[in-house]
Amino acid sequence: MVSCWTIFFCLLVLIQRAPGTTGKEVLVLLDDFSLTATHSKFFDYLREHNDLTFKHISDNDVALQDWDEYLFEGLVIFGSDIEGDVDVPAILDFIDSGHDMILATDSRIGEPLKEIATECGVDFDEANTFVLDHFAHTAPGQLDETLVVSSLSETASQALGLPQDVRFQSSYL
Repeated sequence: MVSCWTIFFCLLVLIQRAPGTTGKEVLVLLDDFSLTATHSKFFDYLREHNDLTFKHISDNDVALQDWDEYLFEGLVIFGSDIEGDVDVPAILDFIDSGHDMILATDSRIGEPLKEIATECGVDFDEANTFVLDHFAHTAPGQLDETLVVSSLSETASQALGLPQDVRFQSSYL
């Protein structure tokens, strides 16, 4: 399951605050709680700057809004489909109200998440398709062309709106 997480897509970037300050309330919806271990560096960084609430993506007791008040300032979804009370209209209203969202999905992306992405100007191909990299393999003769190799630089930090003290190191997903 974890090895299937090949496509990371940022719809909107969470605005980070300096360590030690009170962070934003961020809801993290996961379809597999083991992702908190496999993606621990990502979640540790978010935890340093935000107050995270982890829920399963199919929980029915999750809400983004209570009457006219939003309960969270940011939303992170790690999954291929959404279920439960947090549905497409609720997420689109959340985004349209100026709140932040990060979506991480894989090749099995479901129609609800495709609809959200389309509303935000991003199109996904049909289910079970992959991005192929025919030129930059991780090792000579490696046959897995679905692993996209790249190096992130200062440009990536600037594009993502991260603080200047945050630097990326090359790693494999």
